[in-house]
Amino acid sequence: MTRKILKTGLLLTLVIFVVFPLGSVFAQQKIKPIQKPSQNKAFPLKLKADLEIFGIGNKTWEGSECSACSNILTRVGALYLHDLTVGIMCHSSNRVKKTGGTVRVTYYDLIQGKNITISKRFSNLSCQTQPRDTLVTLVNHPILIKLSTGIRAIVSPSAPIEDSNPVNNRMTTNDPNKMCINNIVY
Repeated sequence: MTRKILKTGLLLTLVIFVVFPLGSVFAQQKIKPIQKPSQNKAFPLKLKADLEIFGIGNKTWEGSECSACSNILTRVGALYLHDLTVGIMCHSSNRVKKTGGTVRVTYYDLIQGKNITISKRFSNLSCQTQPRDTLVTLVNHPILIKLSTGIRAIVSPSAPIEDSNPVNNRMTTNDPNKMCINNIVY
């Protein structure tokens, strides 16, 4: 008889768990899915500064001419420079104290008979409170450039700095009288 009671109890327990799911007997707990930490896209870190090219040419020149023998050389479509330097200025109205970047120049070298592209990195250009400038020399020897092509320079800031006015990041010049480069902010 005890065996019969045991079998009936066991059968009754099995029916309760099969017919009525276990979850209805016990209170169910809601399990939240694991969430990955989200990146704060509402307020991304954006540091803005304005890099500007203010000149391309010689940092060393003789007398009153920026390009030696410019009167004669322009007649044959040539431009002579003692060196090739780009003047870069930085403006910032926010938290950018200093920045760096890359300056790239392209010109047609008459001696080598081909287009030349040179890039150079610069750093520690001050941007705080008032505009500051730097001179980046890319070629430190005399060069003879095709006048009709001129010299094209492009400057771009290093991350995380974004340029607030990319329009003034490019300059092309072939006027030998405007190729004297000096620091303009002291």
